[in-house]
Amino acid sequence: MSKTQKNIKMESSLADHKRYKKKLEPPFAKANFTPTSWINDRLPDMLWAILAIDYWPRDKALSLFRHVGRFVHDNQDCHDVTITGIGKYSIEKRQNIISHITSWSMNTKEMLRPMMFFDSMPGISDWRQYLEDPIPEKDWERLSKAVLKTLWHQSEEATDCRWIKVLCEMLGGKMYFNKDMKETARGILEYPSYGNLSHIRPTIRAIEITPYVKKTKNDLKWPNDFWKTCYEMTGCSPEKSKISEAFRNEGRKNEREYYFEETRRIRIAIIDHFINTSKITAIDARHEASFGFTLYAFTLFSEIVFYSVDYALSGRMILRALVECFITFKYLFDKNNDELWKSFRAYGSGQAKLVYLKLQEIKDKPDSIDLEVMERIANEDAWLEFVSINLGQWDNIDLRKMSEEVGLKYLYDHYYNWTSGYIHATWSAIRESVYERCFNPLHRLHRLPTNDFPMASKVTIDALNITNKVFDLLDKAYPSFAEKIHVYKPSGNE
Repeated sequence: MSKTQKNIKMESSLADHKRYKKKLEPPFAKANFTPTSWINDRLPDMLWAILAIDYWPRDKALSLFRHVGRFVHDNQDCHDVTITGIGKYSIEKRQNIISHITSWSMNTKEMLRPMMFFDSMPGISDWRQYLEDPIPEKDWERLSKAVLKTLWHQSEEATDCRWIKVLCEMLGGKMYFNKDMKETARGILEYPSYGNLSHIRPTIRAIEITPYVKKTKNDLKWPNDFWKTCYEMTGCSPEKSKISEAFRNEGRKNEREYYFEETRRIRIAIIDHFINTSKITAIDARHEASFGFTLYAFTLFSEIVFYSVDYALSGRMILRALVECFITFKYLFDKNNDELWKSFRAYGSGQAKLVYLKLQEIKDKPDSIDLEVMERIANEDAWLEFVSINLGQWDNIDLRKMSEEVGLKYLYDHYYNWTSGYIHATWSAIRESVYERCFNPLHRLHRLPTNDFPMASKVTIDALNITNKVFDLLDKAYPSFAEKIHVYKPSGNE
């Protein structure tokens, strides 16, 4: 099987989700069964199989699985070949199947030896009659490799281990197929040599889950103990951030210097264009807001460069602000309504008044807000006593609807939803920012606080593109402004 085939993910699309009020539910969310996890619940229960699939070449491991299948065919009450299932056999049957497995090859006992780490494993006393004590320096590493290969539930190795469970259910007479499923049944029986594997493999995985929907909490005690023992007996292996290395790259200095020059050149051009297009000294809501949006977006981009926040969490917050700035500017431009421009401006004055009045009532005022500036803005267009405070949206429309009306929904979907998580400290933003994976497979790739300074993916190019779109809009509002921030192109040795 090719690497491409092996890594295909079976996932439902966004269109497959059904909307229930404000939730988008995936197809399986409404299915009438209790979901179980391959990693958490079922992988430990196939411990003997995952050790085999790693220890031997695939053909030989599958030969062992078929060897187990022959035992089940002759002992149909032994159809459940999970660790928990074998633990429920009668003592005689349990010893028989353990003897059957361990005697298959002279190396089988060595292959299964890591099982002896787990004192709480069902039927451990019977397994110990056939297996030697583990060798920690060898067997933890061997177990780690086996778990790594089978962690992803759709991997070839995991599917092979899930197949032997399904095969034994069939051979034990616990599973039947109607005539229409004849080819599927044969594909499972002769796996992986017969049938269309793109159909057989997902079918195996779907069937393998079924017996677990009736499992009790007591049945899942062993899998929980398995992971607990792994965590207690092995150390963490923190992930090394590639982004951190990129941040320290010498080429970064050249890039930063390049954008310094770009921003200096363009700021002068924006200011010159403002002066050339300014006609009066009275309030011109459209003109001042248009250049205000442009300078604000440009300043946000400049701060990414000046303060080196292109990899920082604050860089994503800046990206969100850029999107909102551009969508709002485009909305006002497309509506082309003088009263709307005034409404936008009046809303801002009212917000400054609201902040000013609230701070007047507070004894310990925040250092980050200049009260005099708030007072000045609130009084700038009209005496504060005549300035209304709008507690809703300035045009009674949210940003999402704005983006739809002006054809920028794609931009909203690309950037706004995800970056908003960093403003609101949602779990997804916290998870990406301050946690990293432990690369020890025996820890289920769990989360660890990052050792290094938290760094996100670079936002410079996205911010540059949005800022250039703002420039394009300014050019339409007040021709002609043809300036662009040009993308830095590193030299060949960077």
